[in-house]
Amino acid sequence: MKKLNIRSKLMILIIPLAVFFIFAVVSLILLITKNTKDSEQLYYEQLYGTNTALINADRDFYQAALAVLQYKTGTAYSTEEEMKAFIEDFEKNAQQVLDNLQIVKDMVAKFPEIGTYTFNGNTINALLLSFDKNYAAWKGAYDPVTETGEYADMKANFEIARDDIDAMQEIIEDYAVYEKSVMQKTLNQMLFSTITVILVVFILVAIFAVYIIKYIRKNLEYITEEVEKISNKDLTSNIKTSDNADEIGRLTRASIGLQDMLRNIMGTLKGSSQELATSSLFMANSTKESAESMKSMDMAASELANTATHTAENLEDISSQMNDITRVMETSMESTADLDSACKDIQTVTKSGMENVERLTDITKQTTDAFNIIFDAINGIDERTKQINAASGLISSIAEQTNLLSLNASIEAARAGDAGKGFAVVANEIRDLAEQSAKSATTINTMIEELKQSSDYANEQSVLVRKYVEEQQSAVDETKESFTAIVGHVETVNEDVANLNDVNNKLGSGVNTINELISSLASASEENAATAQELTATTTTVSASVDELQETGVSIHSSSDSLANIINEFNV
Repeated sequence: MKKLNIRSKLMILIIPLAVFFIFAVVSLILLITKNTKDSEQLYYEQLYGTNTALINADRDFYQAALAVLQYKTGTAYSTEEEMKAFIEDFEKNAQQVLDNLQIVKDMVAKFPEIGTYTFNGNTINALLLSFDKNYAAWKGAYDPVTETGEYADMKANFEIARDDIDAMQEIIEDYAVYEKSVMQKTLNQMLFSTITVILVVFILVAIFAVYIIKYIRKNLEYITEEVEKISNKDLTSNIKTSDNADEIGRLTRASIGLQDMLRNIMGTLKGSSQELATSSLFMANSTKESAESMKSMDMAASELANTATHTAENLEDISSQMNDITRVMETSMESTADLDSACKDIQTVTKSGMENVERLTDITKQTTDAFNIIFDAINGIDERTKQINAASGLISSIAEQTNLLSLNASIEAARAGDAGKGFAVVANEIRDLAEQSAKSATTINTMIEELKQSSDYANEQSVLVRKYVEEQQSAVDETKESFTAIVGHVETVNEDVANLNDVNNKLGSGVNTINELISSLASASEENAATAQELTATTTTVSASVDELQETGVSIHSSSDSLANIINEFNV
């Protein structure tokens, strides 16, 4: 489960739902179709045809016996044509009895279970053999054409053979009741099995859906809170690492990388800002000392002009001060080089941070696209629910039409009297099937309503997820703006460092000029006055350079304060 992405997990949730409802609908349709076909085969091919043949055989048998009776009682007063008609009716109806019994035999041969069904100790197979025997005895007991035999024996065998036909009709009626109970039991078992499978699948899918929703919601809320802390410049919390291979795991690991990267950048910037502040403070002290030195040099130049006797002492003081200035200059140049290196490091780290922010922006966009696909899949469930609902309405309409058809069939069976009893049984069964179909359609509608509620709940959750993704995008944009501001400040610091290098170069030039003046004073004391004037001019130039250096130091110190304020906004 950890190796699947969110889209695959939600597809796993959707596929069982689709299979579940397809299985339910197909099972119910197959059940209704099978039940209808079994009913047609049983009642129209087996029972109805067999029972009709027995009824016709009984009628023809009675009419054959009646023709014999009419022939026997009508010999004294009937015409020869009438007597001949009685004989023809006898032979015709006797043959029709055999023809109708042959229909029963053919039906039993086609459906052996009818012939072997036992009722009151009898079977149709046994009764057919008995009827053939009794029929032969009936027909052989008396011959109306030759008037040979005993009519009383014929009449006795008639009753016995007719009892066989009545017994077969009773077996057919009881077999119909038995088959009905078997079919009802089978139908109930199939319905129970279908409902059981539906309930089990529904429960499993519901449990899995709750798990997936909790998983997504819990992890998104956690990573959103952590990213909000980062956007609020709080880097103190530690994001829990995740080994999941889905989008949430990737987002978590990207957030951890972003947090670590920002911590490193802030640590580097903080150290660099402290070094910059120290260097600027040291520069300010150095320029202050240089200014004081320039004042001393100016006083020395005045004293040199006023009195040549103190030239040597003043030269020694100037030489000492120049040595201090040289050391200060060397320190200042070293600090400037360190500051320039730190600025380059800051610029490199800031560039890396901007690249990571751009990657985080791309990841956030990919997350948004993935959630849009999920929202489209949820909308697709609504469309499938509407299609299933339409199919359920069609089943209900068919059930109503079937019920109306069974009512009409019952009315026609009632009009037919005894001959329509079998058809009335069929009509009742069709009515029962129509009612069961209507109940099944109601059950399907209930399940569709539950699915619609689940779909609506998923839509509500998708709105919350969309909101969280938008908040995450806003946080990433704010982080990008912060890095842009840092880049601007770093560029300002680079310009100040360049200015500081120029000042150091100018100061070095001034120091070299002073050293040359001191050498000139040492080699030619007679030029003290001229040298003093030159020294005065030189000290003026150096004083201007020192003032310029002091201003540059103030600017660097201000920039270091600004950088420190930006860094202090982050809690590391």
